Amino acid sequence: MTRAMKCTAAVGMLAAATALAACGGGGGAPAAATGATDGGKPAGALVGGATFTYAIGADPGGLDPATNLSSAATSVFPFAYDTLVAADQDNKIVPNLAERWSITPKVARFTLRDGATCADGSPVTAGVVAKNLNYLKSPKVQYPALGTLDYEVSTAGSTVTIRFGQPVTFLLQNLEFVPIVCGSGLADRSKLQRGTSGSGPYVMSEAVPNDHYTLTLRRGYTWGPDGASTDARGLPARVVLKVVPNETTTANLLLAGDLTAAVIRGSEKSRLKAQQVPSLSKTLGITQMFFNEAAGRPTADVAVRKALTAALDRAAVAKVAAGTASPTLLAPAVNPCPPTGGGAPIASGGAAEAGKLLDAAGWVKGSDGVRAKGGKRLTVTMLGLASAGPALVSAAQYVAETWRDAGVDVKSRSLSENASIEALNNGSWDVFPINQVGVTAPSQFTPFVSGEAPPKGANWGHVENADYDRLVAKAATTTGDAATCQVFNDAERALVQRVDVVPMVALDTTWFVSKKAEFQVSPLGVIPMTIRMHEG
Repeated sequence: MTRAMKCTAAVGMLAAATALAACGGGGGAPAAATGATDGGKPAGALVGGATFTYAIGADPGGLDPATNLSSAATSVFPFAYDTLVAADQDNKIVPNLAERWSITPKVARFTLRDGATCADGSPVTAGVVAKNLNYLKSPKVQYPALGTLDYEVSTAGSTVTIRFGQPVTFLLQNLEFVPIVCGSGLADRSKLQRGTSGSGPYVMSEAVPNDHYTLTLRRGYTWGPDGASTDARGLPARVVLKVVPNETTTANLLLAGDLTAAVIRGSEKSRLKAQQVPSLSKTLGITQMFFNEAAGRPTADVAVRKALTAALDRAAVAKVAAGTASPTLLAPAVNPCPPTGGGAPIASGGAAEAGKLLDAAGWVKGSDGVRAKGGKRLTVTMLGLASAGPALVSAAQYVAETWRDAGVDVKSRSLSENASIEALNNGSWDVFPINQVGVTAPSQFTPFVSGEAPPKGANWGHVENADYDRLVAKAATTTGDAATCQVFNDAERALVQRVDVVPMVALDTTWFVSKKAEFQVSPLGVIPMTIRMHEG
């Protein structure tokens, strides 16, 4: 993608970021599992020099980690880039580029390990890290990867210090997902459009847009998460990320042995399981419904938002989407503060309740069945994600038909990830009913529902929820995990009660894998340094 990051993280993140264990400064990824779970560990001996071929559902586009966090791109980045800290399978934050750190609500210090080098041989220094962090808050990017843009970065020797203008929460969790660019790509980021420039275990060796991306193993890499090294037996010599938009084609390639692994979300899961292809499933993501509340949009009216929500049978939508209805905005597996007792009440009641709400708001059905007010038809532009997979595409179509039956003139736009981001940024939309913000902590949700709208900020829905803003500010100064989580949970309820965002569908992510391979996963996807290839 070529646009600034602003809204990118929110679109199509069907592989959400790594889950957390506890509210506050600790936390980490969920216990990762072996890819070949259902089929057991491969029996053959470990082999070197093999190729791991993994299907991704869409072309990742530009490969600058600061401006692209689409699900396809985040399949690439962990192979080529390191982060300051990582998470192990026991839910602990572990060293990666930083060997130690200290954190207070407004100051964080990270001391880098010795010996880490970029793919071009240049050292990864405190200055390199500082340039990355400063680039994220630069006017052309303005991506609040640290939860805020209000920070200053300084260096002394191998130590990076971040001073925040206001208290921050979940900083370590945020930093797990900030790839550090180094070497020539840091000096000229145009090189990142079709290449990589990181200190990670693999280097991009071939990029063929809309077909495949090949990464080659680096020898001498010894500074991976918690000391992981590419000297380990069984790591693939090459990783090929093959672009396969159609899940039936993906399933056929898996059965033919032309893929090592892939994520399947739709009906093809049954066929693959019947063929005893090893698999692993986790409920990792929540889709949410977002509204554009900018002045002049029909969804600026809370009555319209409530009516659109009430019209939907969320359980039926979830069934079409091959998931379950979610009461909360973040999946428990990726939320360090899962709400106790469920989330806020969500408008319901079907077409009858929606009709009452619209009648009361002055939207009257015309002879053509479409509601109007003051001579203006109730027309909403609905975004859908064409690359989300057949189940989610069908769910979006089901939503559109339900609203049409309720008297809404729905203009449905099924777009690519890039086009969806463009639409969110330029405001040419009213509702996005099947979307997923890929965040791992409630504080990371804040930039998308608070503060400045594009182009100055990431609040593309123009949300102004005073209760939410007050509670988020309170959470930043609250001490104690339980107390902080309670405030964030209250903040989530404030969003849902005002119908700024509505939780929709909890989704299972299922990885299928060849019997010749094994790996561990996080909600972000395959963990590169855990892949092992076997004879067979």
